[in-house]
Amino acid sequence: MLAPTSLIAFLLIAPANQSAAVPTPVAEPSVDDAESAQPPGERDPYAEQAALDAETVVTDNGKEYLQARARLVEHPKAAAEALLDRLAVVPAPGPAQRKRILDVLAELGRPELVPMFAGELRRAVVQAPSNRKAMEALERWRPLLFAQGEAAVSAVQTLVGDRDLPMQVRSNLLDDWVEMTASEDLGSLIVLVGRGQVQLRQQLQRALGRRATRDPSVRERVLAAADEAIEQTASDPDEASRFAALLQFRAALTTESDRRFVARLRELAEDTSAPFATRVAAVRGLGHFDHEAARQALTQVARAELEHLDTQAGEILAWLALDALPDADAGRLAAEHGLLDDERPRLAALALRVAPLPQEGWLDASLENPWPQVRQAALGRVEGPCGRKGVARLREAAGPRSNGGEDDRQVARAAVQALGRCTPDEARGALEKLLKSDDVDVEQRVEAARQLVRHGGPAGIDAVAKALDGDPPRNLARRFAATLRFAPAPTPTATKALCARLDDQNEVARTARQTLTKLHPDGAQCEG
Repeated sequence: MLAPTSLIAFLLIAPANQSAAVPTPVAEPSVDDAESAQPPGERDPYAEQAALDAETVVTDNGKEYLQARARLVEHPKAAAEALLDRLAVVPAPGPAQRKRILDVLAELGRPELVPMFAGELRRAVVQAPSNRKAMEALERWRPLLFAQGEAAVSAVQTLVGDRDLPMQVRSNLLDDWVEMTASEDLGSLIVLVGRGQVQLRQQLQRALGRRATRDPSVRERVLAAADEAIEQTASDPDEASRFAALLQFRAALTTESDRRFVARLRELAEDTSAPFATRVAAVRGLGHFDHEAARQALTQVARAELEHLDTQAGEILAWLALDALPDADAGRLAAEHGLLDDERPRLAALALRVAPLPQEGWLDASLENPWPQVRQAALGRVEGPCGRKGVARLREAAGPRSNGGEDDRQVARAAVQALGRCTPDEARGALEKLLKSDDVDVEQRVEAARQLVRHGGPAGIDAVAKALDGDPPRNLARRFAATLRFAPAPTPTATKALCARLDDQNEVARTARQTLTKLHPDGAQCEG
C-alpha cells in the first residue's frame, strides 16, 4: 500500500506520464530462479512436458487442453518458464493465443507476472477504437489482475491514475482496487475521500461503503479513519469542500443511531456562518438518520430558512431539509408556508408531491405553471376517479403538441401515466386514442399501451393487441409486443395477435415469442 501522499497523486493529480498513443510494450518477466530452485545438477522432470503442454494450451480446445492446463498449474515454476518461452516465439502468438497463455499464467499466482498483466490490460484499452470496445477489453483482461489479489493492488492503483484510460475504465478499476485491498489497509483510503475527479471520488465512496457494509470490522476502521479526517479538516478553510464530502460519507456509512454525530450535524446545519457546502452536507447527512433527533433538526432548518427566503442558498437548504423529512412532516411545513403557489420551482414541485391539495382547481393551475418540473409533480399526484373534465385535461396534455399537448416529453409521459391511474372506465377511451394516433410521439403511444395493459383490464389488453395486429411500424410493433408481457393474464385476442407475428423475419417475431412464453409458460396457444 502506498503512502497517503502517493495515493492522493493517483486520483487528485492523475498522472499522465505514459504515452496516450500506443503504450510501451511490456517486457516479458523472467521467473526468479532463486525461488523454488532445483538442487545443483537436478532438472525438473516436468520441464520437457511443460513445453509440450504450453503448446497444447495454445492449439487445443478439448480434453487435451484441460489436462495440459491442469499439469501446468501443478508445476508453477516450470509452467511459468514454458509459457513465457511460448510467448517469446517468432512469429509471436496472436491475440487469442496470447490471452490463453496469460490466463494460465494468471492461475499460477506468481507476483512477478503482475506488471505483464497490467501492461496487457492497458495496451488493449488504449488501442480500443471506442469506449464500448475499451470496456470490452477491460472485462477481458481485468480478471487476470483481480485473480492476483493483494499482489496486484499497486498495479491497479497505477492504472486508476492513468489519464490515458477512459474514465469508466478507471472507475471500474478503482472498484477492484478497493476490493483487493486488505481489510486492515482500507482506512488509509479515506485520505482520498472528497479529492480528485468527481466520478472517481463517487466510485471510491461507493466501493468503500460496500466493503464496510459487508464487514463490521471494516466499517469500524473506516468510520474511525473518517472521524479522524473530519477533525483534521474541520477548521481548515482550504479543506471546506473535503470536509463536506467527509460528513456525507460518514453519515451514509453509519447504520445505527449515532446521536453524537447527529448532534454535530445539527449544529453545522443550523450554523448560518458555516460555509454553504458544509450546511448542505450536514442537512443531507441528517437525512440518513431515521429518528426523532434528526427529524427535529431537519424541521428546524427548514422552518428557519422558509421564514427568510431571501437567498438561493436558503432556498436550497429549505428544499433539501423538506426532501429529507417524512412526507407528512414535509407536507405540513409546505402547507404552513404556502409552497403550493411558490414561484420557486423546486419548492413548488416538492409541495405538490407532499402537501395537502385543494379540493379542486389545483391541477389546472399547476399545468399552467411555466416550469416543467412543477407540471410533472402535479401530474404525479393525480389519482382516480378523475372525472370527465380531468380526463379531458390529461388527454390534452398527453396529446399532440399541435393540439395543445405538452412540449416537455417527461411531462407528457407523466400525463399518460396519470390517465392510467384514473379509473379504467374513465380513461380507457383517452388512452386508446393516444395509442392509435400517428400524431402523438412514439414514447407517449408506448406509454399509453403500458397503462392499458397494466390498468385497463381485458379490454385494455385487447386494445393493444389490436394495435399490434394493425401492422404498425416495426419498432412500434416490437414495443407493443413487449408491453403485452405485463398483462395480468392473457386474452384470446392478445394471444392471437402475438401468434400472428411469429412468422416475421425480424425482431418483432423474437419479442412476440418471448411474450408468449411469459404469458403461456406451459406452452403458447398458437394453432399449428
